[in-house]
Amino acid sequence: IRAFASVDEKALNALTVEKDLVYTVPSRGHEVRARRVRQIGALELSSTPLPSPPPDQVSKVLLQTIRSMGGIYTTLFKNAPKTKKGDVTKEVKQLRDRVRLASSLREG
Repeated sequence: IRAFASVDEKALNALTVEKDLVYTVPSRGHEVRARRVRQIGALELSSTPLPSPPPDQVSKVLLQTIRSMGGIYTTLFKNAPKTKKGDVTKEVKQLRDRVRLASSLREG
């Protein structure tokens, strides 16, 4: 940082947007997490973890993740990462289980 200017906290808060984000963590078997973020544009001022999101949000983010990976068949069957034995990896099994659970919660 080469230069700075002090900013009144009230003025800063007037520009702040607070939103809840629901997302997956690929390195954790696409575990679904949620957090509350305060930001101004792309600048994140704070982030607070939230408890588990509601089932409808879990379903939505899992479906978005699967679509971004090429769709259900491609992601969970055709191109699913395999172990040396030819079985799907633990992460794929976890993702399949999460999709099944989210689907059953949504239906119930």
